[in-house]
Amino acid sequence: MDLRLEAAWQPAQSAPLLQLRSDYNPLQDEGDAIRWGKLRKIAGAVYGSAAPHGRPLVLRCSANWVVLGTETADILVFDYEQELKVKLTPPPLENGRYGAVTSLAISQDESCIAAGFATGSVLVWDINYPTSPKMSILPTITRKAAGAVEANESHLYGSIVCFVFFVGKHKSTVISMDNRGLIFIHQNMRILLGTTARSRRVNGQYKQKTPTPILAATVIKQENAPLLIITTNPFTLRGVSIVPLKSQFRFSSTLDNVDTNTGLAASLAYCSATKKLAYSWGNILKVVSIKWNGEEYVVTADRMIKGTESFVYIGWLTDSLLAAVTVTQELQFYGADLTMLSKASILRKYPLHQDYYSEVLKEGKLSVVADAFYNAIQVQDANIFILGRHEFEYGTLANWADCIMSLLNQSRPVNAVLLLLQYYTSDYDLSMIGLEKETRKDVLERALPDIILTSMRFCVTHDVANFPKLLAVSIQAVVVTQVPLLEEIMDMVLESSFSQVYFDFLVTFVLDGSIKRLPPKVFKELVKAKADSKVIQDIILSLDISTLDFDLALNICEEFKLEEAKVFLLNALNDFITPLNGPDRFAYLSYVLTGRAYPTEKPLKNPIRAKSEVYERLFASDHACLESLVDADAASFFRALNEAFEDSDLNDDEEAHLPVSRQMMLNVLFDTIRNPYFDVFVARNYPKYQQYLMVPVSRLDKVLANILDSELPQNDRELAIESLLSVYKPTSMDKFLGMLHEEKLFSVLENIYRAQGNYKKMLLASLEDPYDNKWQLIHVALDNDKSVYPVLVEHLKSLMDSPEKLADIAVRYCNEMHRDVLKLNVSVDAQYQYLDRVFALVKDSALLPSREVCNKYVELLAEKDSDKLMKVLRHTLTRPENINLPLIVDSLLENRQTGALALLLCRLDRKPEAMIYLKNHIRTRQLDEDIEEYVGQAIDICRDVSSVDASEGEALWISLLEAEMGTSYEIAQTIRVLVEGNQNVAIEVISKLLPDIEVKSAAALIDEAYTAMAIQLIALQAVQAVVEGDLYRSFIESLNDRLRGWSISANAECEGCGEKVSGLGVDANVLYRAWENKMKNSEIPGTMLAIFQCRHAYHMHCLERLSSERECILCFPDTH
Repeated sequence: MDLRLEAAWQPAQSAPLLQLRSDYNPLQDEGDAIRWGKLRKIAGAVYGSAAPHGRPLVLRCSANWVVLGTETADILVFDYEQELKVKLTPPPLENGRYGAVTSLAISQDESCIAAGFATGSVLVWDINYPTSPKMSILPTITRKAAGAVEANESHLYGSIVCFVFFVGKHKSTVISMDNRGLIFIHQNMRILLGTTARSRRVNGQYKQKTPTPILAATVIKQENAPLLIITTNPFTLRGVSIVPLKSQFRFSSTLDNVDTNTGLAASLAYCSATKKLAYSWGNILKVVSIKWNGEEYVVTADRMIKGTESFVYIGWLTDSLLAAVTVTQELQFYGADLTMLSKASILRKYPLHQDYYSEVLKEGKLSVVADAFYNAIQVQDANIFILGRHEFEYGTLANWADCIMSLLNQSRPVNAVLLLLQYYTSDYDLSMIGLEKETRKDVLERALPDIILTSMRFCVTHDVANFPKLLAVSIQAVVVTQVPLLEEIMDMVLESSFSQVYFDFLVTFVLDGSIKRLPPKVFKELVKAKADSKVIQDIILSLDISTLDFDLALNICEEFKLEEAKVFLLNALNDFITPLNGPDRFAYLSYVLTGRAYPTEKPLKNPIRAKSEVYERLFASDHACLESLVDADAASFFRALNEAFEDSDLNDDEEAHLPVSRQMMLNVLFDTIRNPYFDVFVARNYPKYQQYLMVPVSRLDKVLANILDSELPQNDRELAIESLLSVYKPTSMDKFLGMLHEEKLFSVLENIYRAQGNYKKMLLASLEDPYDNKWQLIHVALDNDKSVYPVLVEHLKSLMDSPEKLADIAVRYCNEMHRDVLKLNVSVDAQYQYLDRVFALVKDSALLPSREVCNKYVELLAEKDSDKLMKVLRHTLTRPENINLPLIVDSLLENRQTGALALLLCRLDRKPEAMIYLKNHIRTRQLDEDIEEYVGQAIDICRDVSSVDASEGEALWISLLEAEMGTSYEIAQTIRVLVEGNQNVAIEVISKLLPDIEVKSAAALIDEAYTAMAIQLIALQAVQAVVEGDLYRSFIESLNDRLRGWSISANAECEGCGEKVSGLGVDANVLYRAWENKMKNSEIPGTMLAIFQCRHAYHMHCLERLSSERECILCFPDTH
């Protein structure tokens, strides 16, 4: 419980409030609903090896007795002082034995006890005469052996008597039932020489192929009604009435929708006070009403639930509380509506359970039947008794007061108050702890003061650390329950050192609206403790003023100069006039004339009265108050009156009964007020309430003139004039327009000219307007009148302050504007922004601007953005006629835009000239400059020229390679394109280039050439022209032979020395060494190859060393 309550303490941001939830169940934890104890004295008498009575197996309880049946057939009767009162022992049998006690019953007057035994016997004792039973019913076989009358039926020997019951108040009539489904009624009959027991079978047959055991049973006896026996077997619930031995009434109910995976079990419990029968069958728990109507029993279904596991025992603890035990030994508590209230595990109490049915059902096809628990668990007078294997325990329903007192006794006062709050706010049925739904709150409210004050006294003296938390919880308890306890708490706090903490919490609860009422004493002390005027004012405004001491509150407002709070209190006293003289009078005026309380904005309780008094004060015959307010702050006054004019109560509504109307107020103001803010007020409100107002034309003209002549802010004047002009036209428009020009109210002029369709004047006015509204009006003007273009030309320089917006205008309406813009003396950045926007908007090449504009854009791009320049030239300016190249060559070269220049030269078919520029750019590349794009352009030029003129193309290739080899740029791309394009040209280019370059450059050139070619023919031809000497077979001839079918073996190695003689890079290395030795005038080493038809290859010097006949030494001589 402690952990749960501590977890409920969740400080909020605004206050240390307990987050109470109405859907929280205070009884959800084990131990909250029931308190357990042990019957140690009884346990000592019946358990252990020293116990003489044998192990207890059956438990029954009544108001005065606790009766135990043992495995030795003894019956022990204890009182609740745990004293053994009677021991009942069956008389000895001549044949057979009784076996263990398997069932017990106690008569209503508690004077008789009936017992059933494991062998089928039934005995009844009067505990006042315990020496011998008053009635004995022996099993059938035993009775026959004793010479009994066959007609007097009884249980079969060996059947287990599972249930015995007394019939109502009759102590001489007993009903017994066994595990084979047989039911008997036994009566003790008087005869001439004494008494004898007579038995009759009510249900079942002796000869049954598959017995149907009785899993649960009960006997119902209502007033003036026949006895009703209710039984449950694995298939049905059945009721049979007996009067006294004849069947009068039967009913049955099929038990379905049951999950028997956890074992089939059943139980019955009847509450005589409510006449309700609860029964469980498997995992189904149901309550029905059974009432005798004078002729028959009427059964009405009440509630039903479906549990997660089978129920093995149920019993009524009270009229409205049902206890149920599941097969996993969990004790559950249900209300009258079968809502689970609480639960607790009894697994560790090890309740006894007996297997009465498996032997009977072993040949049947039924589900597994759970063991019987009903003999070990009993409910009696709101207590539950559990007979365990080693202990005998009982549980008592917890009372709410006991739970709280337990926490107080454990020195946990905070938890005690928290638990009470949970009880108070929970929506759950708490009747099982003594809190009935109808009276719960009254009971807890009466107990709250004692609990809180007791807890606080304890904390002050013994637990100071938890006192702040207790204060917060106690205040919330007072808030939730509305118990008037704040003053008592304060008295106790003032005696401690926690007064400031108390008032801090109190302020928090007041400001968040939790507390609306404060006792005068608490309010006074609170103000004394909080010297902050802002806090005090917020407190006054948050409280219910009807509970305040007005004299005290007004004095506090005067002392701390709390003007807003003072107005609030005066309005509460129905004084609406005095605040008109205060410092916040204009804000107050706007509130009160719209029916709102100042400053809380909540609706006034009597708004009509408040408005009427204020209007009479302002607009009565004496206008002194009105004039003083206007003189003090005309703007604020008319701002408040603007809001008041929107009040629907002024719409000539007879129900409002206001002493003024809008027309009356306006007449008074015209007669008494001379202020430009009044003119603005008229201009703004006349169009809105024209149906309620009548104003002469002369006055409206005067209003416009006064606004124009005033020194009010320009925006205020423009808005007011435009509002009035929406419904009124001045008598002299030309004069009025002239005044607008003089006052430079361009916004008004623009709207007037636009309405007149005079777009030229509208445009001129907009161009003079300092506010940036001109662009929208330029679009409007050009859409309606193209003749306004000269006006734009005259103001182009000022319009270039927004070059992109001007470009939108030019592209949409007038392309000729581009030339005029370029003539302006404006910054390069402005020109670039303008042209960049122009070309971004042009989607059709046919709509491109003139060559002059295109040239200017290219020059600006060359300076500002080289990447964008190439994109524009490739995708937008794609035609030769778009650009006048001679005019921009210098600009392109100055900005190192060689690629753009080469692109434009190629369009003019001047490729060699473009190649010159590119070659020079490549050769003079700057540090970290990427020239790949330029090389790509040069390669494209060489390829194009070579396709037309091989000799000229060859020269261009040579010049490009020379330029590349003069830098650190990789020539692989150029070589690859050269070889792929035209091998003849490639041979000529490389052949002519090799003699004139350095050794290092030559090595790179040859290596790239070999890497680029799928076959090495071109490189071989090129080197052959340089390297001379006698070869065993020339490379060219070898290649031709290879094409005819000659080839080297797969290992591509010399069969003599093992050195690789063919493959990527091998020939290039060999030929490079040959060329290098020739350049040094050195002897060329023997690198000739001998290749045979058998595909074996040798170095020539290796073959001569191995064979003088020049034959393949690996094959026969004829393979030459």
